[in-house]
Amino acid sequence: MGILEAGVQNIRLSWKVAFGTMQEKEWTNMESQVELKAANERNAGTFKRLMPEIAEPYTALNQEVYKDGVVSGKNKRLMALVGALVEGCRACILYQTEEALKQGASVDEILETCSVALALGGTMGMGEITRVMAYLRERDLLPG
Repeated sequence: MGILEAGVQNIRLSWKVAFGTMQEKEWTNMESQVELKAANERNAGTFKRLMPEIAEPYTALNQEVYKDGVVSGKNKRLMALVGALVEGCRACILYQTEEALKQGASVDEILETCSVALALGGTMGMGEITRVMAYLRERDLLPG
C-alpha cells in the first residue's frame, strides 16, 4: 500500500470513529487508548524517578498553572486539550481528556472542545479527535 492509499485509509477510519459508524471488527484492530495512557503514565513515572531535578519543577509548574484561578481548572484542561489535539500529542490528548473529566467536564463539553480543535486544526484536528472518541468509548462514556 502506498503512502497516499494509507493516508486515505486513515482518513476514512478517522471519520468512522468520529461518527460512530465503525464496525466491532474494526474496533478490535485499533490500539487501546486506555492501555496507551497507562503505558504513558508508567514511562513518565520512570522518567520522574530517574530525573527528579527536572521532573519536580515541571510538576510544580503544572500544578500551579492548572489550579483554579480567574479561569477554572476544568476550562484550563479543556483549553489544553485543544492544543494537544491540534499539535497531535497522543499522550497529551489522553492526559488532558482524563484531567478534564476529573475536573468535572462532561462528555458534551469534551466533544464541544474537540469541535474547537477541528475548527482550528482542520484535518489534523479531526485525525486526533478520533483518539478522544476511542478513549471515551473504551471508558463507556459514549452511547452505543
